[in-house]
Amino acid sequence: MTPDGGREPLSQPQPSRNPDRSLTLLTNAIIGLPRKGRPIIARNAESPDSRRSESAGRCPRRSQETIMNTTDLIEKVAADNSLTKVAAKTVVDGVFKAIADAAAGGEEINLPGFGKFKIQARAAREGRNPSTGATIQIAASKKLAFQPAKAVQDRLNK
Repeated sequence: MTPDGGREPLSQPQPSRNPDRSLTLLTNAIIGLPRKGRPIIARNAESPDSRRSESAGRCPRRSQETIMNTTDLIEKVAADNSLTKVAAKTVVDGVFKAIADAAAGGEEINLPGFGKFKIQARAAREGRNPSTGATIQIAASKKLAFQPAKAVQDRLNK
């Protein structure tokens, strides 16, 4: 406020210290260049191979459209079987629990037309710490492996 009780006039925006830099940033934004001058790689949702990391030497990232998670599976089961999402979630969770319980008990899970879940034993072995190069002992462990049925394999490779 001013001494006489009035308000100060609104200050005018300060001009950029480097007008050429502002113009460059605006131009780059319009044509699709990031601030550091590297081109933005176009991402096409229909082609998972077109989505690549901007950093050199990295593997291409998987597109979110190619990954089905538990929520997607629940929605698909609900839609295909005229169930509510709550009922479909109960069914899907029950199937996962039954498979996990059987595997934990050492059983092989055979789902005809879909595939087999098998337990594979890994022997203890020596390994190396990559940062120090020191030899370390890696304990024996078990791994759950999936072998698809012929019908699923044929469907994948057609």
